[in-house]
Amino acid sequence: MRTFSIILADDEPNILYGMQKGIKWEKLGFTVAGTAQNGKEVLEKMDDLHPDLVISDIKMPFMDGLELARTIHDNYMNTKVILFSGWDDFEYARLAISYGVSEYLMKPIDYDEMKKLLEKMHQSLEEEYNEKVNWTRLENAYFKSLPLLRQQFFTQMVLGSMDQEECAQQIKNLGLELDDQEYCIVAVKIKRENGQ
Repeated sequence: MRTFSIILADDEPNILYGMQKGIKWEKLGFTVAGTAQNGKEVLEKMDDLHPDLVISDIKMPFMDGLELARTIHDNYMNTKVILFSGWDDFEYARLAISYGVSEYLMKPIDYDEMKKLLEKMHQSLEEEYNEKVNWTRLENAYFKSLPLLRQQFFTQMVLGSMDQEECAQQIKNLGLELDDQEYCIVAVKIKRENGQ
């Protein structure tokens, strides 16, 4: 099972400690990379820890969970956010959704509910990771094949088998820098010594 990293945030030290020690993170495929007591502390740790998931209270000093979620949504698109709150406020939930929050929980947090949620989050992170790996493989295969694709493109140009629109699209797709308006193509046929 792949392990994903988490930052936990709550301004109440006993809740923070309870979350950190009360959940068997490793068994669920997570590791607590860091903790924070407000949103500003979380952001200070983001670049160093690169968490896959941030679990945060909404009501915190200096920067609350909603502002934190909005900043993560705008600047760290690969990090998922779970917010929890002791306030049953529809406006909080609505804003949380608009900031790309994955889940919104009410306090007190039920252990079984949290366990199910973390299992679901792990599956989602695993799927996204596999998609990124597959995309990277495809991208690498494409870049390795670029010289051959460019060679085939120039062959088609010489043979005149492409219209102007298709030609322009291929130039763009293959990352060729052919900025001049006119081109001159020279086709050379090499004869062997035996006359062929």
